[in-house]
Amino acid sequence: MSAAEFNGAFQALRQAVPPLKPTKTNPHFKSKYIPLDAIHDAVDPLLVEHGFTWSAFPTISDGRPAMRYELRHVATNEVWGDVMPLLVDKENSQGLGSAITYARRYAISAVLGIVADEDDDGHKAAHARSAAPAPPPVERSTGGVITEAQRRRLFAIATSSGKTNEQVKAMILDLTGQDSSKGIPRDKYEAVVAAVEASSDVEDIPL
Repeated sequence: MSAAEFNGAFQALRQAVPPLKPTKTNPHFKSKYIPLDAIHDAVDPLLVEHGFTWSAFPTISDGRPAMRYELRHVATNEVWGDVMPLLVDKENSQGLGSAITYARRYAISAVLGIVADEDDDGHKAAHARSAAPAPPPVERSTGGVITEAQRRRLFAIATSSGKTNEQVKAMILDLTGQDSSKGIPRDKYEAVVAAVEASSDVEDIPL
């Protein structure tokens, strides 16, 4: 029953998150975005209300700076989390701090379906990909496939997005060639989540 309890609580949490308005302007792209403190002001009380804790902290992955994030359901002790690389623009404390802030905003926005930036038809993402070095690989799970917690997260997102299990399976087959969610390769997980989530996609967040 813990998985059902977790999924129900997570769906209720996501539905409770209100629309947030961008209040800050990125000087490089002249676009507006929602700052990290505004996201947490809105989300932190809801996490407590629905029985979750959120944590994000620096770590090292494959010898490079990274950030681990975790969404924990207190009642079941179920955890959703992963490690994302930090794209450090400058090799100093300021550069590391900016990368951590970027990663914290990106992670919580993606997990909770918060659109934290104005839609620019992918121009920022394209610029970032051309200007920044390729990120190091994230940690891999045993056997190269997703964990059970990630699989549960996928179907919880599908439920909140109104997708049926058959629709999800069709997307998995199309994107990965696998006919079971248990066989989703770790490196294709985010692509599957993005396809299932669709309306909750989050663009790259400026520093």
